[in-house]
Amino acid sequence: MSSIPKALNSVCLGRASVRARDTMLILGEQEVMGEKLEKRTWWVYMLACRGGKFYTGTTVDPEARLQAHLKGKGAAFTRANPPIALLRREPYESRQAACRAESALKKLPKERKAAWARGENPFQKG
Repeated sequence: MSSIPKALNSVCLGRASVRARDTMLILGEQEVMGEKLEKRTWWVYMLACRGGKFYTGTTVDPEARLQAHLKGKGAAFTRANPPIALLRREPYESRQAACRAESALKKLPKERKAAWARGENPFQKG
């Protein structure tokens, strides 16, 4: 029987789901083998890419992730559509919250993604 709490049993990692008992992933402040880990800030970010496209992702280090995308070490999408600029980044208290926000943004039409990049609320009705 696994000693990992049910809340950590399955977490989102971009589009994939990873089982924490197979790959140890930590969310927020946890205690592992007697050591307390710091709570991390997770970020949702949006890039403007070649061809007028947007890329949305999550990370704990937006600057390092942007550099990875620029060097062709990021997602396959940004290797095919190189980033031009970081449009916006927004902090979240947990990986789960960031993944949910990322998923919601990816489902929006392009005009509403652009609204989010400008700092507007694309989920507001009216």
